[in-house]
Amino acid sequence: MIDWGNTPAHSTASIYWPQVLAADVLALASARYSSHQLTASDPHTIQCPVTDGVSYVPIPPGIGQSLAGLLTVDLPSTVVAGQEFDVVLRRVRSRQPVQLQLAAEEPDEAEPPAALARRARSRGRRTEGQLNTPVAGKHHVPEELNWRYVTGAFQVKIPVSKAPAILPQERDTLAIFKWRLLQTSPASRWYPVLQRYVDLVIARVAGSAATPARSRRHRTARRNPPARVRARRPPAGCWRSDTTAPATSMPLSSAAAAST
Repeated sequence: MIDWGNTPAHSTASIYWPQVLAADVLALASARYSSHQLTASDPHTIQCPVTDGVSYVPIPPGIGQSLAGLLTVDLPSTVVAGQEFDVVLRRVRSRQPVQLQLAAEEPDEAEPPAALARRARSRGRRTEGQLNTPVAGKHHVPEELNWRYVTGAFQVKIPVSKAPAILPQERDTLAIFKWRLLQTSPASRWYPVLQRYVDLVIARVAGSAATPARSRRHRTARRNPPARVRARRPPAGCWRSDTTAPATSMPLSSAAAAST
């Protein structure tokens, strides 16, 4: 269950599960929900639009508790720097009660009525609050056939900043996760997740560094224009004071030797 909070409604979320087939997720969603907006962008990635409330993404059975994944949210161009969006993800499981069939006890004909009353009272104390008992059956206690409970949750914070502000941090993040990828075994369930995250950070760094770097070069060129030096040819017949030959026809090393 994904609670989108204040995330803009025109955003698109992608969930990458290398251990799960996207086709199995879509088939389970079609069987469990009357309608859904889940799609598959590749064999292991599910996409869903961000709504004003919550979105449910079913997990196929047999996956286990340890499931590695990557959540990516593409925000619309209407966001501005300084905004923050919070997304809360919860793993929800369903449970059904086990119904027990209790055999009815036949009273002993030789037992006196007072003993039967004491047994009934003691049986009521022992089975207090339990379902499917003779007393509960007489009073028609309602039974809940299915209920859900949360087994884990985490929150993702999405801050919005301009490219020059996030570029240094993104470069540090890229260096750290490149090192972590090198230290992770290819057999680990986290290896494909780290590989895809590194590719995403590389794209973000490249996109953030392209335009600002070019504009900085242009601003520097306008602020500090290069000095233009043009050599002027002296008039014919002019002589430098430290040489004995025209400056235009003598290299510097020859001029120094001639002056001595």
